Amino acid sequence: MDQNYNWKNIRTLLTEGFTAEELRRFCFDEGNFRAVYNKLTQDTGKDKIIDLLLDYANQKLQTEILLIWAKEHNPIRYEKYQPYYDITINPTISTDVNRKPQKTVFISYGHEDVEAARRLYQELKAEKGIEPWFDKENLLPGMKWEPAIRKAIREADFFIVLLSKNSTSRKGYINSELHTALEILKQFPDDQIYLIPIRLDECEIHIEDLRDIQHVDFFPDWKKGLERIRVVIKSRIPIEKPEGEKMETNSSGLGYHYRVGIVDLDIGLTNLFQLAQRLNTIQNYFHFTCPTLPSITNAVREIEGQRNLDVHQVPDNFYEEHQYLSVDLIACLTKYPLAFRENGKLLSNYFSGPGEKDDRFMFISTHLLYELIRLAGCTFEKGIIYIIISQLVVYFTDWGYHDATLGCVMDFCENRWDMVEGLKSMRFCDGCKVMIQNPDLEKALNRMLLDDMRL
Repeated sequence: MDQNYNWKNIRTLLTEGFTAEELRRFCFDEGNFRAVYNKLTQDTGKDKIIDLLLDYANQKLQTEILLIWAKEHNPIRYEKYQPYYDITINPTISTDVNRKPQKTVFISYGHEDVEAARRLYQELKAEKGIEPWFDKENLLPGMKWEPAIRKAIREADFFIVLLSKNSTSRKGYINSELHTALEILKQFPDDQIYLIPIRLDECEIHIEDLRDIQHVDFFPDWKKGLERIRVVIKSRIPIEKPEGEKMETNSSGLGYHYRVGIVDLDIGLTNLFQLAQRLNTIQNYFHFTCPTLPSITNAVREIEGQRNLDVHQVPDNFYEEHQYLSVDLIACLTKYPLAFRENGKLLSNYFSGPGEKDDRFMFISTHLLYELIRLAGCTFEKGIIYIIISQLVVYFTDWGYHDATLGCVMDFCENRWDMVEGLKSMRFCDGCKVMIQNPDLEKALNRMLLDDMRL
């Protein structure tokens, strides 16, 4: 049975039960929250401190520590604002405490070795307690492969890479999958097995990072090699995954499909955390957080009399912070129009676009949004969600914007004022509805569109 925290009551407890100075001292004294303290300035108000505390507790799974401290330091208020947990049991999920969890295994391969990968998948699939992940079987229709694969690697207990003379002879055979796995490997203890190279033939391992890892030969005896893999997977004692690699769960105990960060670069939104929590409450396909990223004000420049955020000028350290965020997409909100460079030309006054160094960073301009939502008769928060939903569709699925203005979320709107009709209707057009092939995704998108988002 999984616990789902009552964030509204926790926020009330911190607001009514403690002063800003008491919350600051907690952040300083409690080592698990020192990262929050380091973000505070003399001007940081109580509401902002609470936003940072709750977001950090949620992301780092430290909410229990926060509640224990609150109970010890103000037991009367703690009792007053209960409950802090909303425990829900999904009848479709087994609650047998003796049920052993599945060990997830990601299978990486070069296209030359697809049949070997398929055979390995089928034989591991037949084993109780092992859940292999193979793109030919596990990728859902209509979804983009890259974010799905990154998520599968991040959440896997083991990463198997198949090597052969055919695959290793190719130039640049260290693909993005293996690169991601090597980064994750750095976070594991030295004595824990995560990455397992499998040689399909007498090939040389040219990648230096793989040479120090014990490999398994599936030749000349495939069955003998498979048995070694099976023993390794089943014998490993489950331990806590590296920080940031844990799978969040929704109120039914099921894992969210994708993690999405929403970052306020310069707008000054005071209720962004509440907005993220609201989104997590009404759907369970995406898990929203509000990470804090470095300032990029130096990337703002005047272009043709209009201040734009020049994405080309965003510094490298902005993207490097993403290494420990472990999210699939980061929606970076800015009040400025966006400028991008294409074929040596500077193009300005854009509405949205990906970061140049990491396409998981999606920059989104809210320029003119106040005027647009006023004409549409909706809230600013609703306008932000409208924009973010279209970006989720573009990033995670194989379908995107259409040129025709149909009062649809996926209207391209070269003329920004055309967005008004879409903001009024808050819907997908009939053509877009048939493109949503995943019923869970469809339910999540519609729930976000229909909710009034009045926080």
